[in-house]
Amino acid sequence: MKDGRYLLTQILALAAAIVLAPAIASVDAAGTYKILYSFGPRNSHGCYGESPYAGLTIDTLGNLYGVTSSSSSYCAPGGTAFKLSPTSSGGWKERTLHLFGSQKDGSTPVGSMVLDPAGNLYGTTAGGFGTVFELILKNKWNESILHNFTGNNDGDSPVSSLAWDSKGNLYGTTLSGGINNCDQVSQGGCGTVFELTQGSDGSWNEKVLYEFTGGKDGSNPRSGVVLDSVGNIYGTAGFGGSDICGYPNIGCGTAFELEPNPDGSWKFKVLHEFSLKGDGGAGPWGTLTMDNTGNLFGTAAGGGHYGPGVVFEFEHTATGWKERVLHAFTGGNDGANPFFEKLVFDSAGNIYGTTEAGGTHGNGVAFELTTRTGGGWPERVLHNFGKSRSSDGANPYAGVVLHAAGHLYGTTLNGGRFGYGTVFEIVP
Repeated sequence: MKDGRYLLTQILALAAAIVLAPAIASVDAAGTYKILYSFGPRNSHGCYGESPYAGLTIDTLGNLYGVTSSSSSYCAPGGTAFKLSPTSSGGWKERTLHLFGSQKDGSTPVGSMVLDPAGNLYGTTAGGFGTVFELILKNKWNESILHNFTGNNDGDSPVSSLAWDSKGNLYGTTLSGGINNCDQVSQGGCGTVFELTQGSDGSWNEKVLYEFTGGKDGSNPRSGVVLDSVGNIYGTAGFGGSDICGYPNIGCGTAFELEPNPDGSWKFKVLHEFSLKGDGGAGPWGTLTMDNTGNLFGTAAGGGHYGPGVVFEFEHTATGWKERVLHAFTGGNDGANPFFEKLVFDSAGNIYGTTEAGGTHGNGVAFELTTRTGGGWPERVLHNFGKSRSSDGANPYAGVVLHAAGHLYGTTLNGGRFGYGTVFEIVP
């Protein structure tokens, strides 16, 4: 077993092995950017969050919810859950909902939280063996643990967000754990896909749907999963597959499908093996997004024509799934390395996301890919991060969420007034 921060370090270190020397492109920033909140020691009681790897969740009132992976040692070192609410004066008010770090409630939340219809929040922590938690508002926010992972067959270190099905079941992945050894990456199992189902007594029961082997099926899923209308599950495994991207013998990753069988079992199928041999990208560590036609969109943090990653589409055709690269990052002004990305669409079908590096200042960009009649997805850079770390955010590892008014909201791991990361808004 390794704790979530160690595993994140392993992912980022291995990323360097699949990023090739970049070319240079010239793209101008075109969005209006504003920092809504800077993480750091501004609370009078000394408790504050640091290092938001995860993205945000937005409710129907425009409130933003998120987690930080660490927090001030004065309170607890295991991170925070927070809420940002718009005020009548046009500002934003931050409220800490929960402090992680005790032995009972888990630590190091890395994946973004999800909401249920009643406004309760659900997420994962990666520290230790990991947990799935729920935050319920009853006069104050109260945490309940839905599942404590053991680090064995049930999984170890969930670092992704969760997904709902139409029946109210939760689905996710663990970076390691399971029965198969992937010692070179995680010093544990190769990872799992799991389901949590609530019983009549209110308790939640975990079922492992698939245990990765580290072969052609992939290994170590950093991303969450997405479900289609009939309950099929789609996701990516950050490593494994047939092609080798790093030393020693680290695969470039896969995309997979899990189809439910009538007897309750699940059929696993590899949709795509990523590779450095073509232009399709390698290292798919972000959660896939499904459009209204059932096609899948995502990012790979490395590979592609220039080296530092791609935005791709998997189109469902009569003969199977076909990959198409929508944009290959050059590593120049257009960005580099879309790490823990989940893409979002607006009503016109345009795509929005972030990269952790690249851009004018080397600290990442927020971008838009615009659908064009007849094909092609030209990129527009909305913001270049990190011009001044004291006044700007830097290194957005997660993607953005889209408000109904068309505003984009996200987090940066670094930068801001105190250097511990930010929450930002972009108006395209």
